[in-house]
Amino acid sequence: MLKVMMLLKRNPGLSLAEFMERYERIHVPLAEKHATKIKRYERHYLQPAGHVIFGDRVEEPEYDVITELWYENAEAFNEQQDSLRQQPDTVAAIIADEESLFDRAKSRCTFVEDRVSDITAIGLREDLAREVRRLQDKAEIVDLVHRYSYLVDHRLYDELVELFTEDCLVDYGPGIAPPIKGRGILRTMFGSDAPPTGARPGFVVTSHHNANVLITFDDDDRATVLTSVYAWHQTTHGENPRVWGYYHDVAVRTPVGWRLAQRQLRAAGNEHWDVDWIPLRGVD
Repeated sequence: MLKVMMLLKRNPGLSLAEFMERYERIHVPLAEKHATKIKRYERHYLQPAGHVIFGDRVEEPEYDVITELWYENAEAFNEQQDSLRQQPDTVAAIIADEESLFDRAKSRCTFVEDRVSDITAIGLREDLAREVRRLQDKAEIVDLVHRYSYLVDHRLYDELVELFTEDCLVDYGPGIAPPIKGRGILRTMFGSDAPPTGARPGFVVTSHHNANVLITFDDDDRATVLTSVYAWHQTTHGENPRVWGYYHDVAVRTPVGWRLAQRQLRAAGNEHWDVDWIPLRGVD
């Protein structure tokens, strides 16, 4: 498409309201009758207005209307001009009307090449980028939860504690151990050479199963994570203590990725592991 823009000033003898009324009532039908190649015909009337950038001055614009004429292409425009050149009486009538309507000495005609910034699209791209990042964060947190179970079952304790922040707070329940603060103490608890107890018997093998990972983002860098867990154990005495419940975690973004800042195990029930647990319900 070819856009032709005309910058037009009204005849000094007309008010802006008179100019607009006469332009629309008389001149537009005349133009539409003879400009047969035009695809779109727009008039943009300019109203005086103040703006803080210009000191709030209210001044009359240099032009009163910006008229846009749209053609299929340059060839169509040239054909229209050639046709008018063959109709001197028509051109004379249009000029006569324009002299009563416009200050023709100030009229300007230009071709327009548009460049448009789609602000809506920019916003959509930003929204999409945020959504993609949120999905990536969610996948990393889910992987963090499952990786914990894999590493504890395979006794890869050095790797396991790296899933936690340096100042983490971990609480598996009063019957297992006091709340643990710090990655170093957590590592000491795992793989400890301390003799077995009723709360922490010697385990030959364990199998942790996670499901229903529910993630709520508190902000872009912190999330509350609830994960249902079933943990099966085999002790050195051939017993199989089991526990069902939920991990209540807080995950935070760190320079090396998402890590667990807090973990608390809340138990719904157990078999062959009759110790004090933090109950699944009734805990704030």
